[in-house]
Amino acid sequence: MTLNPLKIIRKAEPINVILFGRDASTCDIKKLRIDGEFVHDYAKDRTYGPLRQPAILSEDHGPLYPFDADTGAPLWITRSDDVFTLKTDPRLMNRLIDKRMLADAVNREVRFGALILTAITAFCVGISVALSIG
Repeated sequence: MTLNPLKIIRKAEPINVILFGRDASTCDIKKLRIDGEFVHDYAKDRTYGPLRQPAILSEDHGPLYPFDADTGAPLWITRSDDVFTLKTDPRLMNRLIDKRMLADAVNREVRFGALILTAITAFCVGISVALSIG
């Protein structure tokens, strides 16, 4: 995949996100870009989202949107007396597909040799069916 610098520049506003690692043991604050309702990290070619959760207000960084660093799922943070709980959107369970992975599967380049072999196979099957009917 090639990066188009004009496409990156056209993307609107930057957004601050907080990425929680495995078991919320690590967190990283990054400035990424909004791509529709998703947040995209162009350096790592990763997509996070959709952006549905409320922001965490920070004095240093402004609003921070929490995401899971491994899956890219949005996280909701709830606080009880002593414990913070991270929950993901139940509508996203078993549907966490990276947007770029789907785009790469559709935009696969076909080699010319494979295209010729497919055409020859289709032609032979067509002749076999025509001869068996007639």
